[in-house]
Amino acid sequence: MVDACLLSWFSLIFSAGFCLLEMLAAATTL
Repeated sequence: MVDACLLSWFSLIFSAGFCLLEMLAAATTL
């Protein structure tokens, strides 16, 4: 069973990484 704390950390890291990826994509299109 996956720990709830671990899952929330994974979600936080994933959303932060996705935000960074989107900013990088926006920077390359400029």
